Amino acid sequence: MVKQVHKSEDVPIEKQEFRRIWDEIRQALLTYWDPIRVKDEPMAQDEYDMYIDPLFTLLWRNATHEEVSAYLWEIIEERIGLHPEHGATEETVKRLKQIRLRQES
Repeated sequence: MVKQVHKSEDVPIEKQEFRRIWDEIRQALLTYWDPIRVKDEPMAQDEYDMYIDPLFTLLWRNATHEEVSAYLWEIIEERIGLHPEHGATEETVKRLKQIRLRQES
């Protein structure tokens, strides 16, 4: 069963900054992960949106590479049933972990 992660509404962040991060997560999922291969389908760009808030929360909490990878594999195994290209999940996690989450002070 895919674990519920606290919603991103609980995170203290400005709306514009949240939207930037949300868009970057969406692009990483579509560009690098994309197990059902919808990245080139204009009407399916929201296919993975339901996974963005939990991923945001994992990243905000500084989850490990392994925790983020495990979450994506859980989605693949329990919800989608199709596997991404070889190495795509690891590349996606790498890209997700590179997203700048907090403003430099």
